[in-house]
Amino acid sequence: MPNAPSGIHAKMPITSVDAIEGLRIRTYDVNGTQTLVNAGASPLQIAWGDLIPQLSTGGIDAVLTSADGGMQLSIWDYVSDFTEINYAMGLFVCHVNKPAFDALPADVQTAIMEICDACDTYAWKIVVDSIEKSYKVMAEHGMTITHDEDVPDEVFELLQNAGKKVRDEWLAEAGEKGATVLEAFEAQKSS
Repeated sequence: MPNAPSGIHAKMPITSVDAIEGLRIRTYDVNGTQTLVNAGASPLQIAWGDLIPQLSTGGIDAVLTSADGGMQLSIWDYVSDFTEINYAMGLFVCHVNKPAFDALPADVQTAIMEICDACDTYAWKIVVDSIEKSYKVMAEHGMTITHDEDVPDEVFELLQNAGKKVRDEWLAEAGEKGATVLEAFEAQKSS
């Protein structure tokens, strides 16, 4: 099950490198924190329950989360813009023990795979519908939605270069196994 990709909810669209410089932004994981530090922002990892107090007191200027997350917070009470940067898109995955699966009769294996394919199609439809609904609700509350095609390449280049440092550090720790996983992921992205 995919989650909607993260973007930046802020008091302005993130359409320049200057908009990131010094931005006091809530992040939700160490990778986002390190990436945004490398990009020149001033990120803080803040728990979901602490976001409203931080936004309302000016402790932070922006929030890294999905459009749906912003809608859940009624974020339009604190900021005016959402910028698609497609930072991360979490996936919930179900798995099965391979020897146990292989021990099932062929017709049961086929039925399970067909159900998985149907669930996958349904889950991607849900996430697309969720994004569209969130954008509609945020716009109805006066927010401006800046789509990724309206974000200059220099912003994405800054974030990609900042994230590359984090990825390279992970690869150094993960070693050959991590490199194999990343190569397979990159191959899937380009197919």
